[in-house]
Amino acid sequence: MEQKHVFDGLRFGEKSQRNLLADHILNVNSTLLQKALQSIDTSSKRWNVTEEINALRARVSECNLSVSRECLSFDASKENMGDNFSFLQQGQNLFSEGKVSICLVLNDHENEEPEGENGVVSYLHALLDEEQRFIKEEDRACVPLVIVSPEHTIEALQKLFQDNDHFGFESEKIWILKEETLPVVCSSPEEPKKHKILMKSPWEILESPVGSGGVLSILASHGTTDSLSTLGINYLQVHSIETKPQPSQHYINPMLVGFVSARGAEIGIQVTEESELKNLEMTFSMKFLKRLKGKIEFEAVMKMNSHVQNVEKEWVESVPSEPNSFEFRSDIYRVLSECSSSAKICLMNITV
Repeated sequence: MEQKHVFDGLRFGEKSQRNLLADHILNVNSTLLQKALQSIDTSSKRWNVTEEINALRARVSECNLSVSRECLSFDASKENMGDNFSFLQQGQNLFSEGKVSICLVLNDHENEEPEGENGVVSYLHALLDEEQRFIKEEDRACVPLVIVSPEHTIEALQKLFQDNDHFGFESEKIWILKEETLPVVCSSPEEPKKHKILMKSPWEILESPVGSGGVLSILASHGTTDSLSTLGINYLQVHSIETKPQPSQHYINPMLVGFVSARGAEIGIQVTEESELKNLEMTFSMKFLKRLKGKIEFEAVMKMNSHVQNVEKEWVESVPSEPNSFEFRSDIYRVLSECSSSAKICLMNITV
């Protein structure tokens, strides 16, 4: 893979522009990019997460659990929950004992004003302020919090936590990480093996988010997985946070981790009766994450992307009329295949 063109911008422009390009180059996860490039030539059957989840739903197993939505509320009564109340209690105990970390994955790529009324930062502020939809404030000091966010949202998030006394969390146990991105590469039929990185400008690499699977690689590459283990964490509970028309439906509930712990599972998945998996609600054992070591699988997706290129020492914008590039995607649900057995996967189905 020839990428000398990426360095062209270092030969001219303002110092700040050259520094920007240098930062872009240094921030490329070259190991992950090499793995992603291999997916271009992989002609395997397209992986279908819905089929995987439906297969888990269809099994007869003590690792399957159906729970009504009203049981997700923190004030759900023992009478309403029945036998499931023990899972809630076990989950609450794990949180109180400092054995669970929460990872919030913010998806807000189109909104350039994350602090606006409909922005994901404002939504997160409301969520953290309401104990009925989040863990109780008295438990927060012993719960490490990881937030994975688009780059344009990070500064607003840092300010949000500073201005609100970190919402009861300990500041040294909060990680705000930039989401995993990878360069977009060309798909030239003339040079099918030369997947050159596309440039957004002479000093910016064109990148795209990897998707939910990138959460696990980010945690591993930043050493966060190891840090959580050092803190005595046994489980990581991952939730996607998006702006929703009915935010009151979003509960971050201890029952899933309690269910996973009770069954000795490696992964827990919370799904609704809807076939489409819109929201990410998963629990991982730390033993599983450490064994995984950030390993994720990729799919190369053809897309149209405008970019600039250096033609005879002149920067020219290229605007395609058909797909001209590959973006790389990774779905977090693909780690299901890394489980030692399907009996180590818990499925909690939320009914209306």
